[in-house]
Amino acid sequence: MLRRQFMIAATGSLLSFAFAPLPAHGRIGMSDVGRISDSIAQLHAVDDAYGGEQLAGVAEEYVIQIERAMADCLYGPNVEKSLYRVLGELHASAGWFAFDSGDHPRAGRNFDAGLRGALLSGDRMLQARIWSYMSRQSWELGRAMETVTIARAALEVTRAGRDPRLSALLHGRMALGYAASGEAGRCANSLVRADACLEQATAEAPTPWLAFVGPGELLGAAAMAHMDLGHPEKAVEQEEQGMALLDPRFRRNRFAKLVHLSEAHLAAHRPDQAVHAAGQALDLYSSVNCPRWAVRLGRFREEVATTGLPETTAFVERYDALTVA
Repeated sequence: MLRRQFMIAATGSLLSFAFAPLPAHGRIGMSDVGRISDSIAQLHAVDDAYGGEQLAGVAEEYVIQIERAMADCLYGPNVEKSLYRVLGELHASAGWFAFDSGDHPRAGRNFDAGLRGALLSGDRMLQARIWSYMSRQSWELGRAMETVTIARAALEVTRAGRDPRLSALLHGRMALGYAASGEAGRCANSLVRADACLEQATAEAPTPWLAFVGPGELLGAAAMAHMDLGHPEKAVEQEEQGMALLDPRFRRNRFAKLVHLSEAHLAAHRPDQAVHAAGQALDLYSSVNCPRWAVRLGRFREEVATTGLPETTAFVERYDALTVA
């Protein structure tokens, strides 16, 4: 039976997502696993375009359906390993969606469950993927050295056969951790390594979850690192360059970058340019569900509300009208 999930986009329109059908009895084969993988790719396509606020629950429900099928069906050892892998991937995705929605405990539970799937399937790349998420979460929670330690562990476990995009992402995570702890030199070295790794990447990402890792993403990581190091002007330059290189399909990432660019401009004492970037973020606000960055846009609104400048007043009025609506 085809199970269909419905989600409300920020625009108020209804988005549907159909799970790949799973057998209720009999045998589970590799073709069933392949269809599950296709469904996971669809989840990430929705997240890239609209954000993942409602997707954690969708992924978690799919986990339940797969586990129910595993309990009622037969399958061989190779299929079993593959099922644990896709379960780990779903938990990894659910954890990221929960993190992006600001629900850190839920994200942590999914990351732990995802690591179990990675262990049972023997998939070191999946393990590294989850650690890359956990590293980013640690930085968000202010745990600078934990950010570095987790990313370094992911690099170690995938030393043989690691995709260049994953290498670039993990070195970018290390740069964030070093910047947060005030180690500018190590931060710069990590950013250089990340850039060098990305130059070796193929035109197409080997897996959907890595597709976002490109020059725009690395420049965004560099911008966030320079904000932590107290260099907002450099952060502005890098974030603007990153947006120019960002693939148009990553609308959620564009929203995040615009919010961060607003913060960088404000820290550089450029309120007019800050509200201009924030206004562009508001253009996407109605079609992107990304609570973590929406909260930061709200904080930006509070900061500029007291300036009394005509341009900031106009932004505050527009923000209030849009968010109330």
